[in-house]
This record gives sequence, structure tokens and C-alpha cells, in this order.
Amino acid sequence: MYTITFYSFKGGVGRTMALANVAVHLAQSGRRVLLVDFDLEAPGLDTLDLPQPRTPSKGVVDFVQQYLASGESPDVSSYLYETEGAGKQGGKLWIMPAGLSDEDYSVRLGAIDWARLYSERDGYVLLEDLKAQWKELLAPDYVLIDSRTGHTDVAGICTRQLPEAVVVLFIPNEQNRRGLAKAVNDIRAEGKRPGGHSIALHFVMSNVPDLDDEEKILASRLRAFDAALGIGDDLLTVHRYDSLLLLNQAIFVRDRPRSRLAREYRAVANEIISQNPEDREGALRFIRSLDEEREHFSPQDLEARLERMRLLHSRDAEVLLALANARRRERRFHEARALLDDVVALGNKSPGVLLARAESRQLTQDSEGAVQDLSAALANPEADFPTVDRAVRLLRMISPENLAGLTSRPAVANRSASEQLWLATQLRSRRTELEASKQLALGVLSREGLSEHEHSMAVGPAAIALVALREFGAARELLRPLVESVAKPNVQHVFNYAIAEWGETGAPPTEGLRRVVELDVDQKDQAPDANYYQCLALAAVVIGERERALDLIARSRTSIRMRPGPEFSCWRYRLVSPEQFNRDLDAIERLARNGVGEPELLRRGAHTPEPS
Repeated sequence: MYTITFYSFKGGVGRTMALANVAVHLAQSGRRVLLVDFDLEAPGLDTLDLPQPRTPSKGVVDFVQQYLASGESPDVSSYLYETEGAGKQGGKLWIMPAGLSDEDYSVRLGAIDWARLYSERDGYVLLEDLKAQWKELLAPDYVLIDSRTGHTDVAGICTRQLPEAVVVLFIPNEQNRRGLAKAVNDIRAEGKRPGGHSIALHFVMSNVPDLDDEEKILASRLRAFDAALGIGDDLLTVHRYDSLLLLNQAIFVRDRPRSRLAREYRAVANEIISQNPEDREGALRFIRSLDEEREHFSPQDLEARLERMRLLHSRDAEVLLALANARRRERRFHEARALLDDVVALGNKSPGVLLARAESRQLTQDSEGAVQDLSAALANPEADFPTVDRAVRLLRMISPENLAGLTSRPAVANRSASEQLWLATQLRSRRTELEASKQLALGVLSREGLSEHEHSMAVGPAAIALVALREFGAARELLRPLVESVAKPNVQHVFNYAIAEWGETGAPPTEGLRRVVELDVDQKDQAPDANYYQCLALAAVVIGERERALDLIARSRTSIRMRPGPEFSCWRYRLVSPEQFNRDLDAIERLARNGVGEPELLRRGAHTPEPS
């Protein structure tokens, strides 16, 4: 149960209309809502355009009078009524009016001495019991209280004792600014006194004319209000709305849901929801916008709020998952893992959740558990490609031996040709990766109905994997039609074919690499990167163009500095770190300067090396 008071220092701001529209919106969105009329001098909730009980209902004044007469807290069920049909999706709406509207109402109200009630008759306990009865009888999600204006005992009860939040409505004039300053300070002080509780504040500038502000009058007034009240960036606005429906106290969120006024009332409701840790939707909104919310809370209060959400929603996998993701962003991986354990225990074993837990497990030194989660994620054919991509990357990092049979994993086998080829290009560091890369690319090539472009795109990754695995003859057979039977072949295919020939014959393929250098001149659509310059440098060395080779090596070094991630090295045919890539460039430079050396791929014998 989350209690919100709607308060204004002066009347005429549309407070009761705002409260009623927010209440109906909450009820129509499936929430259980109780409206309480504590504007005892000018009650009005029972005049709203909402279903009324067959017989007039007693209310707050009668409840207190009965207590004063008997000394016992009355049964609240006799002092409220349900507005039939106001809610949807299981939502309900109850009203506790100010009191029985008869000729004796003002007499009964005048007989209540609120100060004496608190000082001599345990008024504080009475109101706490009233809240407890609301909760036990109705189990409402929200209690919305319409408070009296000004500085009064009743206003203090409504703004400090009863609520978790207060919606402060105002017209931005000087009278409201002065009056609200004390009320807002008192509300904020409630959280600092012994035994007090923090109360959220929502500021709503209401009944505002929608006019040009050429003289910046409104902007000036708002600066004054911000200085006095500390509104900050969270101001909501309800504009003046000229409609005769207001005379009927129509519920705009119900009767005119597409009107601007209805949208503004819904914005107030949504702001309340977002600050209510008990509300599932509000908890999710708060957690997902945590970076923006941090500035409004001290670290201690924020942690307490998040922990409360965790406890309140301990059986809600979606809320716990949102919390886990927040903890992962904060790099608090032990907490994230514990939350993800709870999510999985609640039955959410989706690939995304398993991947998130695998990442957290890996970062908390549980590699075995991480591999189990990754294997389970890749066994799900419903996994989306970003999840598959991240899972494969993590698996290759912590357990490359588990990449064996990757193409048979349902999440991988289910992918499109372009997605499988993307995975193939990422698996080039170790032998187990290269085997998986080969199987992925060859699998794509075996598909029926490939276009000429798709076939050419698949040949590249397949050929690279075959060369890297020293299957030189197979690589040449695969590349030969695209190299020997095409007038203007792809320069990458020609280079890979030449290296495969070098590996198979043991002799540098001078003519093949000369063709690589010649084709480079015509490759207008080629976007050079560090690997491209490196390949050209090696080709230039072999055909004796030493100066050109040194220039290309320098370009390759510049490129790797600008993009300092793993890069594919043609010197050893695998992805390497920037540091190793530069060492490979050193080796090509030595070959250019003094003719010493040969590609690491060809010098290491029949086994593809593992990373150093």
C-alpha cells in the first residue's frame, strides 16, 4: 500500500480533479485504489462523475466522531464504498468521503478538536490504525488523499503522518510560493526527525495558461519557486483546459483519453508510479532509469530503496533481472550473479538470462558454471543473434575446447548465412576456433540457392580457415575458380590462393603475389586496414619491391594504432593482439631489409600454433 497526498496551499489549482483522474487511471490500469477525502471543510470527492452508492456513506468525520464517543477505533468498512465499474483489468476504486452529507455535517466537523485528539486521545495511533484497516480490508495498491489547503492540523496529518509521497500543486504566483515554502520544508524535515520517514515530493504546476511568454514571466516565477522549494528538473505541468466538461467534473482519462489534459494527468500518475517501490511497473521504471535517478538520492537511500525493491519483488523474475543488469553495469558481479540465480530458479532460463549469468560467473571465477550456462544458451534455437554472438565470444575466451561441434548447436545451426559467416570471421585465434570457423563457412557453401555474391562471401572465411589449418590443397581447390577464371578477381582471394600455393609447394609464389600488388591499384572499393596493408607489404617483399613494402608496413602500424583491437595477421593466419601484430610487422620488415625469415604459418610445421 502506497499512500499519496494531493496538497495545495491555495484552492483553484484543480487539485481534486487531478487526484480523481490519477486515481481512475490507476484503477483502469489494473490497480486497487482508495480515495480519501480529507478536505473536510470543502469536501468534494463524492461529487465527482463516478458511480455513487445507493445510500449516502459515512466518512472520515463520522469515523473520528465514533472513536471519540466509544474510545475504540471503528470498523472502517462502514465508512467507505466501492465505485462499481471504475476499474479495468482487475482494478478497483473505493472512496472514503469526508463524511455523511447531511445538515449536521458541519456540526460534527466543528466538534472535532484535532489538537486535543492528538494530545489527549491518541490521535496518532487512531490514524495509524485507520491505515492498517485500509490495508487489511482492501489491500489497496494506492491510497490517494485529498488534503485541506493551507497550514492546518489536518493538512499536517495528510502531508506528514499518512503519506509516502505528496503531490504539491500550485499556480506559480507569490502567494503560493510563500505558503508552500513552509509546507515543503516541514515535509522534508519529517524524514530527518527521530522516528520520521522520508516523503517523496512531486511538484505539479497546475491551471497554467497556454500563452506566449514573451516577457519571460513564467520562467522568472519558476526560478523563484525552484529557489524556494528545490523543485529541480522534475516539474510536471497541467495546463488550463477550457471545456464545459469541467463543470460536470468529468473524468478526462476515462471520457476524453486522447485530450491533452488526460495526457498530463497520466504523466502525473506515471511519475507517482515510478517512485513507488511497491509497484512492479514503478520498480522496473526506476531500476531501468537508475543512472538518471542517482542524482535524487544519497548513496545510502538509493541502496536501501533497491534492497526494498528486491525484497518486495523477490518472486518477480523481471524485476530481479532488471536489478541484476543494474548490478552488472556497476560491476558488482557477485550481487548480479546471486540475483540471476534467483531469476533462473523462478523459471526464466532464456538464452539472454543464461548468457548474463555466464558473464557474471566468469567474472567471479566460476568458469565451469559459465560454460554450463553458455552451453545451455547455445542449445536453445530461440536465441537471438546478439546473444549467440556474445555467447560464442565468451566461450572461445574461457573454454575454446567447447567450440567443437559448434555448428550443431541449435542456436548456431538456426542462423542465417550472413550470421554464420560473421561467427566464422571471429573464430581465428586457436586451432579449435579455426576448426569451428571452417565448419561454419563450409556449411554455408553447402547451402542450396546461394547467390554468386553469397558464395563469394563464404569462400573467403572458408579459405582462410583452410590455410590457417595448413589444408593448403583444399584451400587452392576452393579458390581456384574465383582466381583463375575471373578477369578481375577479389584481391583477398588471390592473396589467400598465393599463400596456399606457397604452403603446398614450399616456394614463394612470386607471380601470384605480383598479381596481388597489381590488383591493389584497381581495388577502389577496398577500405584498407592494418591487415590489408600487412598483406600487401608481404607481397611487395616477395616480388622485391622493398621500399614499397617498408611504406606499407608503416601504414599498417599507423592503422593498428588507430584501431587497437585484435587483428588478423597474415604472417601466422590467426587473430592476434596489437602487440603480436606489431611483432609480426617487425618480422616482415626484417625480411624486407635483409631477406631473413618466412611466414610463421609456413615455418611451424604441420601444427597450427596456439596463442602465446
